[in-house]
Amino acid sequence: MKKQQKFDVYDFVTNLICKKLEEGVAPWRRTWGNKATYKTNYAGPQNYITKKPYNGVNYVLLSCTPYDSPYFLTFKQVGECNGFVKQGEKALPVVYWNINEKEVKDPKSGETEKKKYGFMKMYYVFNLDQTTIEQPNTLSSISYEDNQAYNNIETCESIISQMQNPPKLESKDRSKAYYSPMMDLVNMPSLSDFDSPEEYYATYYHELIHSTGHEKRLNRKEMNQISKFSSEEYSKEELTAEMGAAYLCTISGIENVTIDNATAYLKGWLEKLKSDTKFLFEASGKAKSAAKYILNEN
Repeated sequence: MKKQQKFDVYDFVTNLICKKLEEGVAPWRRTWGNKATYKTNYAGPQNYITKKPYNGVNYVLLSCTPYDSPYFLTFKQVGECNGFVKQGEKALPVVYWNINEKEVKDPKSGETEKKKYGFMKMYYVFNLDQTTIEQPNTLSSISYEDNQAYNNIETCESIISQMQNPPKLESKDRSKAYYSPMMDLVNMPSLSDFDSPEEYYATYYHELIHSTGHEKRLNRKEMNQISKFSSEEYSKEELTAEMGAAYLCTISGIENVTIDNATAYLKGWLEKLKSDTKFLFEASGKAKSAAKYILNEN
């Protein structure tokens, strides 16, 4: 009898994301129509009951979905809300990760000790649009729409200004945006050099995420080691900055615009993901930590 192959969460999730990248889509760029609700300003994928945002690889997974609502809930939670899953709807996979303990016996001493180990498994959720639950009210009044762009820019500025131990900012070179780890400096062209404020702040976020990798902040080896453009370290750092910036754009309620050389980046990430199924998980985890550092949540 043929032995059943063990289900691999890393393979499953990576294959889903690779399919999107092959279509030329970076799923973490989803903006959810910037539909913040009266209960929260966050417009990204979140649990309908707790309003807790999905982070890391789950942020990416749920950003792949075609639904308008940013809300997700388990089958049990649908029932708790006196709702039903619509006929024919399929559940969406998300990842659950936690730490457990088990007793391990030392072969030499014979003594037992508790050791911690991480474990990961899949569970499933439904988007609110897949259920009969009534959609919550949104901040869609005329006054909200009129002031939304201004409020979003204010939010962007607030996020940037509250960053702890920020890098220096210069605008000497108006031809490009970059972060210099040696000088711990972000160079940004002026806002007027960009086609839109959204493009300016999305780019600024990208460079700030890079800066969190400096040795005096989160000390990411990908940032602190000089790497070639095609290297795994460079690709992982760029993917970290991309995902971190996307998350901050969602927090701000602005559109996450397309980066320069997007096709080259997508192709490079696709190649790395196919060769290392843990690549996406590592980059998304580091992106989450970087965004939390900027948001002063660490």
